[in-house]
Amino acid sequence: MTGMPHGVKYKSIRAPECRFCSIVSNQHGDKFDTVLLASDNFLVIPALGHFCPGYLMLISKDHIRNFAQITDRRVIDELERLSLCTRWSIEPHFGRSIVFEHGPLDSVCSGGSSVDHAHLHFVPTQVNVLQRVAESRTLLGIGSRLALPPNAPYLYIEDQSGNRFLATVREAIRSQYLRRLTYQALYPQRNDDGWDWHTHPHEALLEKTLSTLGRLSYSGKGESGQTRVYLAMAMDGLASGEIRRREQYFKNRLKHLPIDLFTTFVGTEVSTNRAMSPESVNELVERDLAMLRDADILLVDYSRRGHNFVGCTCEIVYAHLLNKPVIAYTGRSGNHRRIWLSYHADFICQSMQEVVEGLVHAIARKNHGEPR
Repeated sequence: MTGMPHGVKYKSIRAPECRFCSIVSNQHGDKFDTVLLASDNFLVIPALGHFCPGYLMLISKDHIRNFAQITDRRVIDELERLSLCTRWSIEPHFGRSIVFEHGPLDSVCSGGSSVDHAHLHFVPTQVNVLQRVAESRTLLGIGSRLALPPNAPYLYIEDQSGNRFLATVREAIRSQYLRRLTYQALYPQRNDDGWDWHTHPHEALLEKTLSTLGRLSYSGKGESGQTRVYLAMAMDGLASGEIRRREQYFKNRLKHLPIDLFTTFVGTEVSTNRAMSPESVNELVERDLAMLRDADILLVDYSRRGHNFVGCTCEIVYAHLLNKPVIAYTGRSGNHRRIWLSYHADFICQSMQEVVEGLVHAIARKNHGEPR
C-alpha cells in the first residue's frame, strides 16, 4: 500500500479462497460478516469465534498478510482513526479492549495466524494478557506501527490503555495463539477449546453484541462530505466520565452545523496521570497528530481556569503550521488574554455563540477555497 493518494480505495488484490476477501466482495451473508464500520481501506466486523460480547475485528480490504506491509503514512493514519473509533464503539457497552494481531509472513511463518489476511482483534476484557505472553516471550514497547517488522512474523498487542508491544516470532507457534491465551485468561475454570473459531462460533454472544451495538458510524474524510473538526481538550486530571460529558457538551451545542466533531481516545487520561515510558508518550502524541492532520479545523477548549494547556498549545502551533484554522473557546477563564493564543488562533471565543460564528466563517472560507 504505497504511493496511492489519500481517499483511493485499494481494490487491486483479492484472493478468491480467502474468507476476508469474500467479505470485502460481499459474497457472504453470514451474521459474522456484518460490516459494522468501514473506511476507504478497512472494515470492522464481528469476530467469528465470538467468545466474549463486543469482540470485533478490523480487516484490510486489500489482501495483504499483515499490517506491517502498510508503509503509506496516510493509510496508517486511516488505520489509526478506524482503530480508535472501534475502541470508542466498544468501550461504553463492554469496557476497554485489548487489541492484538498475529503478524504472519507466509503460511510457514504464520505468527499464530489462522487466516493470512491482515486483521486486528478487539477483545473487551480486564485480564492481563500481556503478562501471559511475557511468561514465554520478550515484549518490546513500541510507539508506532512503523516499528512492526515487514520481513518477519510477529505478535502485536495493545493493552487496555493503548500501550503497544511487539514480540518477534522465530519459530512455529500454535494457530490462534493469542486467542487461546485470552480465552484461557477469561475462563480459567474451563478446560476446553472454546477459543477455536472453526468449531465454536459462539453465536449467542454474537447476537448480544449486534443487539447492543446497533448501527455504528465512522465519519472518515470523504465519507460524509462534512467539515472535520478536531476538538482538543486538556484531559490531564479529569476522569473519563468528565471528558465524555465535556465532549458531549460541544456536540450538543454544535449539532446543527455541518461538521464532524471528534476528539482523541478518552482512555488517555489514565496514562497522563502517571509516569509513562518514552514509547507510550510517542504513541499518544502520534495519535493526536494523526487526527490533527486529518482535520479541517482545530477547535480548542481553553476554558479551564488556571490550567497550563501545554498539550493544547502545542496542537495549536502544529495546526497553525499546517495552515489549518484554529478556533479557541476560552469561556470566562480569562485565557483570551494569552499572547501566544492571540498570535496563533484565528478566532478566540468567550461564548459558544462566538464558536458557532467562528466555525461558520472557517467553513465558508474552506468551501470557497479562501486562505485562512
